[in-house]
Amino acid sequence: MSELDLLLRLLAATVLGGVLGFEREFMNRAAGLRTHVMVSIGAALFTILSIYYFTNENGPRDSARVAAQIVSGIGFLGAGAIMKHGATVRGLTTAATLWVVAAIGMGCGAGAYFISAVTCAISLLTLIALRRLEGKVANSRTLSLSATFPNRAGIMERFRQTFTTSKSSIGNIDFTVSDDLLTVNALLLINVSLTKADIAVKLSELGATSINLDS
Repeated sequence: MSELDLLLRLLAATVLGGVLGFEREFMNRAAGLRTHVMVSIGAALFTILSIYYFTNENGPRDSARVAAQIVSGIGFLGAGAIMKHGATVRGLTTAATLWVVAAIGMGCGAGAYFISAVTCAISLLTLIALRRLEGKVANSRTLSLSATFPNRAGIMERFRQTFTTSKSSIGNIDFTVSDDLLTVNALLLINVSLTKADIAVKLSELGATSINLDS
């Protein structure tokens, strides 16, 4: 096995892992692009080492043992992506995506480019298409927002109270402070009866000076 072929396997793992990682990054999940790429590369390298380097005079030792450890070991990372907010558990999809990315990395490490690429494509389609379908079935949809507020005491609590209702809930949320301004980035799950205009009005009532909404 040439070094060039081994390099191609690692590059394939990087690209395919990055595709799913970018989707998670775009959705502002805890495990994003870098995490998925690192998991995919690591799984690929472990697989390469187990097949081509952990050998003796009679050929490879039990390479399946390394693969089994990857499958079980990825559970620790997946568990770290799962968070409980009250009665709601979030991060299960991201944890499952990490598990799939590890499998894709293993496939690339073993030289199974086609099946790894197909798995990546199916996974991406599942993450994007079924998310929209779930929103229609559940009579809700996701909305990404970025808003800037004057940095006043209690603004984050008021933000949470405003969008934690029967018609809306907050998924991921983070904020940055610059000078006297507070920028909030959040992913909302809202009822289809709410429009972007409705959300913009709520943000304006909270004192937002800049609003960006994206479905």
